[in-house]
Amino acid sequence: MSRIIGEFIDSIIVRFDGFSERERRMSTIFLVAVSALIIVGSLYFFTSSIANKQAQIALSTKRSVEIKALKSQYELAKKKALAQEKKFKNNKVSLFSLIQNEANSYSLPLYDLSERSDPIKNSSLIQTSVVINLKSVSVDRLTAFISALEEAEGEMVKVVKLKIKSRYDSSQTLDAQMTVATWKTV
Repeated sequence: MSRIIGEFIDSIIVRFDGFSERERRMSTIFLVAVSALIIVGSLYFFTSSIANKQAQIALSTKRSVEIKALKSQYELAKKKALAQEKKFKNNKVSLFSLIQNEANSYSLPLYDLSERSDPIKNSSLIQTSVVINLKSVSVDRLTAFISALEEAEGEMVKVVKLKIKSRYDSSQTLDAQMTVATWKTV
């Protein structure tokens, strides 16, 4: 291999010696220009490669910061979910007792209480609900009664459905049908 390279270099030297002064100068300028072009091209390639790597590092750093922020948000959400699950496990709310106690405190007569338990899809929770019918109740007492129900057991009891009809015999009172629900784990 080295013999072939040596012969090639020797043939170039012999040809270069056969050039006139003008041809030697032109060949030297040509070789310098080609070498400069190769050096400039190599520098451009390496600098663009370095710039691409720096951009990738910056993007990776930015994503790492975002992931850390999302991790803290995830941990917070996980803690909230565990706290909520604990609330559901410890839920000892008796809807009938709660509803009757609150209705008595607002002097509201209850009609047709009916309880229903339904499992929630894709969950380990059961929704227990009671349908309450109230007749001839004022707006103030109704809103106070609803607020009292929802605040009584700390977010474990909610009015999930409310249907109100105005009465023809009295413009100051309403008939209301509401569904009050709580959730428990299976």
